[in-house]
Amino acid sequence: MISSPSAHSRAALSGRCVLGAFVLVVLCGACQPPSSSVRSHLTGRVAVDSSAGALDAYRDVRLLVVRPDGRRLDTLGHARPGPDGRFQMSISAPEQGLYALSLWGRGGRAQLASTEYVVAPGDTATLRVSLPLRGEGLRPVSPENRALQAYRNAMTMHRRLLTRRLRTAPSNATMQVQNIRLTSSVLWGLRDRYPATYARDLACRRVLLSARG
Repeated sequence: MISSPSAHSRAALSGRCVLGAFVLVVLCGACQPPSSSVRSHLTGRVAVDSSAGALDAYRDVRLLVVRPDGRRLDTLGHARPGPDGRFQMSISAPEQGLYALSLWGRGGRAQLASTEYVVAPGDTATLRVSLPLRGEGLRPVSPENRALQAYRNAMTMHRRLLTRRLRTAPSNATMQVQNIRLTSSVLWGLRDRYPATYARDLACRRVLLSARG
């Protein structure tokens, strides 16, 4: 007759099973491919004004989306406009966030302009560029990047208002509380106007920072 295992043996066996299951989960997780990156798309056209002169500066134009990676730049997207100036760019980033969108001339040797660009899942942006730029810069248009521009504009106006208030009234505890409330109100408004966007996340973070003082 085979005796049943003791309580101590059963506990040890149970512990080994739990440990084995844990190791199996870790190994399975390690063997799984990394999570897919965030992908977005940018299309548009780069037009050169032939009457502006200095056409060599705009020869072989290129557009890049990059992120800093240590001492080098990691290219997330690259496009070269065709003979008609039209281009398409697929962008693959490690996570949703702000990256650098830049325009280069002379075969990628001279940077003409750059701006912050939101890469978010499924976002499709358009970009129209007329060279020479004459100061207007790069203005990618998409739901995510419109939200980012609205966030920037709101924060710029808000900072001007706060500066004006500080000039006209002495800084005290009451004024600081009022400024915090005003900041939170502006940011929560952006959060409600642009739900499910990266700019909304920026606004939420600013609210938390404002609340902390």
